Amino acid sequence: MQRVICNLCPMRCHMADGENGVCKARGNVGGKVKLLTYGKVTTAIVGYVEQKPFYHYEPGMKILSIGGMGCNMHCGFCQNFEISQGTTLPFKEMSPEQVVKMAISNEAKGIAFTYNEPIIWFEYVMDVCRAAKLAGLRTLLKTNGYADVVKFSEMASQMSAINVDIKGDAAEYKKTCLVPGSAEDVVIKNMASACRSSHCEISVILTPPVSVARTQSVLLKARSFCDRHTALHLLRFVPDFRMRDVPATPIKDMEDILAMSKEFFDYPYLHGVKTHNTECLNCGAVVVERKGEKCVNTKLGKPCGEFDWFYSCPSCRSQLPVRSSKDEV
Repeated sequence: MQRVICNLCPMRCHMADGENGVCKARGNVGGKVKLLTYGKVTTAIVGYVEQKPFYHYEPGMKILSIGGMGCNMHCGFCQNFEISQGTTLPFKEMSPEQVVKMAISNEAKGIAFTYNEPIIWFEYVMDVCRAAKLAGLRTLLKTNGYADVVKFSEMASQMSAINVDIKGDAAEYKKTCLVPGSAEDVVIKNMASACRSSHCEISVILTPPVSVARTQSVLLKARSFCDRHTALHLLRFVPDFRMRDVPATPIKDMEDILAMSKEFFDYPYLHGVKTHNTECLNCGAVVVERKGEKCVNTKLGKPCGEFDWFYSCPSCRSQLPVRSSKDEV
């Protein structure tokens, strides 16, 4: 039987009958590419949007986060490697309607696709999105952005909010994530698509040895496709998976990156080091107060300005980059 090609991501896996792609979630079954993990949920946790992280989308909103198994990257620092690199994990078969029912029964206002890479779960994610929207739920995507641009755009169009993980520059993708260096440009293009289709935030992991110049180059590319009010999450590397012998990112290095990032972004947040509140750029008032990765207090005025889905500062009435989810579904 002939080999087939999976076109869902740039890996373009050529598979003989019975073979799986590098993501381990898609394979050649009888001469056709098939999702092998449809409805197989390995993780389902109720939490809050800040944990993904989303800092500028409905602060404090309760969500149901779900994940499957497999990934099209093999990042050496992956904290979820048991599910992203595993294929024999315990799972629960869940229809899209069952996922929605679980979210509603836990009083969650949205469903997030996370933990492993959702793009390889494409057909299932799209079906859950359709069921979620019928039930009035929001949909959120945490993604590495390494996908065919057409397929990514299709998935992004179904999302209320998207957080794109940027792993570093081309050399970092090749060395640490075991994908071609061209992945950097693919991810940046898909990040741009996310910014056009829904609320988008960006995460950048700072893997040692940290280079201000290299990180600056990555941020400059990202900034060319998004607004400077876009929330930028600077993530601290912690030893895990294949990189347990590499020390955590030095705090001084992270603070240097934070200072540099303010040249391009108005709202950079440093994770794994200290808590960041969100302040009004116009008057300095704290509008979202956090403790760790949890929102503990909000002082958000009614949506106003050119776009009435963005909250305002209650002190000076300036429009904030913090998005309301009203009128989405």
